[in-house]
Amino acid sequence: MPAKYNLFVGQVEKDSQITFQSEETNLSALKKWFKEHHDTDLPLVYRYHPSEKSYDSALIIERFCYANGIIISNYASIISALESAVTVTLINSTSGMHALLLGKDVKVLGRAIYEHWNRYNTYYFATEVLNDDL
Repeated sequence: MPAKYNLFVGQVEKDSQITFQSEETNLSALKKWFKEHHDTDLPLVYRYHPSEKSYDSALIIERFCYANGIIISNYASIISALESAVTVTLINSTSGMHALLLGKDVKVLGRAIYEHWNRYNTYYFATEVLNDDL
């Protein structure tokens, strides 16, 4: 893996988060990301969602990545992948919240609760809202 890169985090293709919270598929979002980042000096890395079970969906992504010089890697943990990323693009994965907590530049191509948040909004949500003793 390169030391630094632009990262796209995939979503499960038939997941309700894509179906109900986005007009994007992994491929359509990946194409938008590639168009935005293909001429940068940093390598491009695609990370499959670990729960992706559709061979057909994975093959479509693999073909696009191979044809466009995008590295596919699920090496190490998502946190490790996010730490080395300069930018993080995703549809609406919760990995976006992790990326925000790490201070990363995050672009959301679907609808996510954290879409317009920064590191501090995310920290408040994680520590105060999710840990509320109701």
